[in-house]
Amino acid sequence: MLTSIRPPDAYRPDTIVEMRRAVPGVPTPTDDVLSRDGAYLVRERTVPGPDGDPDVALLACLPRHARTPVPAIYFIHGGGMIVGNNRFGLPEVLDLAEPLGMAVVSVEYRLAPETPHPGPVEDSYAGLRWPRSPGTRSLPARRGCTASWTGEWTVQTSWHPAVRGRPCDSPTRPGA
Repeated sequence: MLTSIRPPDAYRPDTIVEMRRAVPGVPTPTDDVLSRDGAYLVRERTVPGPDGDPDVALLACLPRHARTPVPAIYFIHGGGMIVGNNRFGLPEVLDLAEPLGMAVVSVEYRLAPETPHPGPVEDSYAGLRWPRSPGTRSLPARRGCTASWTGEWTVQTSWHPAVRGRPCDSPTRPGA
């Protein structure tokens, strides 16, 4: 849980370096913590980034004993797209996923202002496409659930407007 929430006027170019520093007393979750005493396999991988941009890192927490495809939460961490990483807030997402036997995939998008809009959004979309890529059988089919920590949980059961009308399936199965 965050120890403090900054007021909106704190988000200025001259404060970004300070905001990116680790919060005292809030450690970055390790793979051991994320594995939940062995309930999850924690895997990192990269997927192709948007056209001409760097690859995008994903952190996948997969239920260890799943024998069939499982539902997944695709997590885009909070931080206003200027702070945070793909481990930021992940233990709280696993609190939701574990009782339901769900996988969690968390994206490491590039941060602004170094990467201006729409770069972070495009990185997030590139990661969203991965679970439906050829050869990926551990994650679910058509619909998804996304979660974001923004001071309160926001869960949506349909894709974000930036994704509507864009394929979320692999290129070999458009519109599936």
